[in-house]
Amino acid sequence: MSFVGFLTALAVLQAVLNVFRADPAIWPGLFALVMVLATWLVWKGRARYSD
Repeated sequence: MSFVGFLTALAVLQAVLNVFRADPAIWPGLFALVMVLATWLVWKGRARYSD
């Protein structure tokens, strides 16, 4: 797992835990979405240039 993937896993975990708080915020979910997109772009870029 890459560094971006690790940070994505932490962001998703934080977003899930945030759902169960008494006053959940939208920002952890948005950050998790951005990180998932970044991980996808890194994965696609690595697949493109690995040949």
